[in-house]
Amino acid sequence: MNCIMSSSQKFFKNFNRCDVNVLAREELESHLKEECTVSVHSCNFKEAGCRFKGPRYVIEKHIEENCQQHLTLMCNIVSKQQHQITSLKSALSRLSLNYSGTLIWKISDFSTKMAEAKTKEGMELVSPPFYTSQYGYKLQDFDQYLDGLTPNFVVVVAHRYRELLSVASQKRD
Repeated sequence: MNCIMSSSQKFFKNFNRCDVNVLAREELESHLKEECTVSVHSCNFKEAGCRFKGPRYVIEKHIEENCQQHLTLMCNIVSKQQHQITSLKSALSRLSLNYSGTLIWKISDFSTKMAEAKTKEGMELVSPPFYTSQYGYKLQDFDQYLDGLTPNFVVVVAHRYRELLSVASQKRD
């Protein structure tokens, strides 16, 4: 907007072919963003990749006439976001694995599961997997019975580093 300030410096005179000829200083920013018919604006889909710029009335026409292009841009963004989410979930899964050999297993809604175990036979709970070390054995805790009388047991689960490990001999007394 080509503007010339008046001598009092409280008003702008507009020589930008805008409908408004004189404008108070505090209204200038609002006018340019929301009302001015000739100020240049970017398309609403700029963040999606649309490079169109023009006056407000041309922007509205552009948006109406380019719905398919804008939809394609948005679909590309959604696709990229889905790949990013998948990648982040995978990274989080790798980071949240337990390599300490210690399992802290929080069983949610334990009292309900205990009550259910008393009425159902063979109620089984399975822990999340945990490792003895980063390249160690992958273990999983199975607590088949929540009756408190039957002991739970730990199982060595197959994983990609298992072939590199020597399998410990099993002693049974």
